[in-house]
Amino acid sequence: MCGTERVLPRGLLAPARRLRFCSPDCANRALRGVGNPSWRGGHPDYYGADWRPLQRLARKLDNYLCQRCEVRQTELGRALDVHHIKPVSSFENVNDANLIENVVSLCHDCHMRVEWNGIDFDLPERCRV
Repeated sequence: MCGTERVLPRGLLAPARRLRFCSPDCANRALRGVGNPSWRGGHPDYYGADWRPLQRLARKLDNYLCQRCEVRQTELGRALDVHHIKPVSSFENVNDANLIENVVSLCHDCHMRVEWNGIDFDLPERCRV
């Protein structure tokens, strides 16, 4: 990544496909964004001016419950995540994604499961189209 050459002991040369970096900083720079094998395209830095009010409304309409595991926001000690059902990246304009029918309140654990594993769950009545 940075052009620094290092001599490695013979035991560290196999397997040949394994990436080698001179330092953790060099590895972090190389594996950021599209260089990371887990990269999935990222997300916009800005969800629009209506995003914060929409998050608050979604949590309120969902009775401050995770719509997958039904844990209460007060039990978590933090605000529930608000998940876009249809990803923001599938819209040309981020504001088009910010509809109450396209968001649902989830705890962080459920949000990560849904995002990374595509786990389905029953949507609240207000989200069913």
